[in-house]
Amino acid sequence: MLVHRRRAGLVLCLALCTIGLPVSAEEARLLLRFTQGSDSFREILREAKGASKASHKQCLSQLKAQSWDLLHISAAPHLSLLKFDSSSLEHAHLSEALTSLEGIETAEQDHQLYALDFTASRPPNDPLLPDQYGMPQLNLYSSTAAANLAQTAWAYTQGSSNIIVCVIDSGIDYTHPDLAANIWTNPREIPDNGIDDDKNGYVDDVHGWNVIKNSGDMRDDFFHGSHLAGIVGASCNDGIGVCGVSPKVSLMGCKFLDGQGSGYTSDAIRCLQYALTNGAHITLNSYGAMNANSAALSSAVFATQIAGQLFVTAAGNDFGANLDKTPVYPASYNFTNVVAVIAVNESRVLPGYSNFGATSTDIAAPGSDILSTELSGEYGNHTGTSQSAAFVAGAAVLLLSVYQQAGQNISMMGTTIRQDLTASSSDPLPGFSQLCASGGTLNVGKGVAAIANRLGQPFQAASLATSAGSTASANLAPAPGPFSRKELPLIAPAPAASSAAASVAAPSASSSASSSVIVSTSRHTKD
Repeated sequence: MLVHRRRAGLVLCLALCTIGLPVSAEEARLLLRFTQGSDSFREILREAKGASKASHKQCLSQLKAQSWDLLHISAAPHLSLLKFDSSSLEHAHLSEALTSLEGIETAEQDHQLYALDFTASRPPNDPLLPDQYGMPQLNLYSSTAAANLAQTAWAYTQGSSNIIVCVIDSGIDYTHPDLAANIWTNPREIPDNGIDDDKNGYVDDVHGWNVIKNSGDMRDDFFHGSHLAGIVGASCNDGIGVCGVSPKVSLMGCKFLDGQGSGYTSDAIRCLQYALTNGAHITLNSYGAMNANSAALSSAVFATQIAGQLFVTAAGNDFGANLDKTPVYPASYNFTNVVAVIAVNESRVLPGYSNFGATSTDIAAPGSDILSTELSGEYGNHTGTSQSAAFVAGAAVLLLSVYQQAGQNISMMGTTIRQDLTASSSDPLPGFSQLCASGGTLNVGKGVAAIANRLGQPFQAASLATSAGSTASANLAPAPGPFSRKELPLIAPAPAASSAAASVAAPSASSSASSSVIVSTSRHTKD
């Protein structure tokens, strides 16, 4: 019997231990949650009600004596980012001192998060499909005429362009030939006119958003987001490259990881807000770190549960860490819409790099040596639970599309899809009941059939249309042909949370003015 680890209505834990800021950092960052709102921060700081310890008073006096910036983030109630110079502060006590003040609920480090990449129905005619071992493992298609078509996902559905997946990562190469057709386009935004045409708080967000630059150019400059986007929804049966799990989907991008795969918790929260604001059904969150628990990020993920969004996340690549004992965030947040994914290799066993957790992770999916899209129209192989999570996000699109085909409203189905993934979309594997809650690895064909049967939808074989408008032949092997393939060495594991890493430039006060609905700033100079 499957033991579910989530429960609805979980009360957010706001009790935080004191967090010391890095001594080497000139600019320090704290996420502040206010009880009423951040407009009165100067007054709260000036009056210092509640600060009884001498060390607290000293820290607060030092903060008042220097310049600081306060960025108001609308992703969570009364949440703001405080940036200041840490060189003149007793930084080990500042978060504790601020939390002691009346009007401030929590003050916590703005943790750095990292890309969780350890490396960095009938077969369509995409020439690299034979190299995508994960596709038949998921029971998406079969190359044999004797296959039970009712048990292959692509024979029933290839997804829907009405379903939006927001890839919260390093951006997407939205001009890649295998991605361009499935990139989400904001229908109410006019490109490059410098105007927020749809009044959603973001100027020229045609295909997504870049929270680092506060701009609509979410183009990938790392590779990670583009690789994951291809796993989720690369075009299929177009005669080039690879296939995504869901050949029909809308891929929205929100960039918060920089060119080294590093970003801040506060910017991840802003991406979650963007996805909610713009109607994403699913978010893919293949980033995180140990020791990066955050009440602010927890609150933002909880908001996605309330909104009915599915939150797919990677379990991490810390060489077999047991998340039941050693949490990794955001994978370890315990909400009913969160799907934490571990990896299997081509032999369907847990690889040594993958984390796991019998009650704190949900399902396994292929993660080793995965071929997908990269920058500049190229392809490459990468390894990690990031890739595993992308398979599950693509599978979720297919499951959601079955409900859509049955005429159901799919706008609030995050918890339902998570249950479908863990309860009816996995193949049991020996020993995996000790590794993840479902006890097995992803079989999306099984899940599609289960939902269709439950909804009383008769099976009708669907076909993958080619670019010429014809359909794939029953036993047509993927066609050989020239292609651009980039083989890359495996990238080293993401650094631990305590390791030094390149920081992402936070938006300046001037750059945020164009999107003041999402972020506004307050600046304080020395008294």
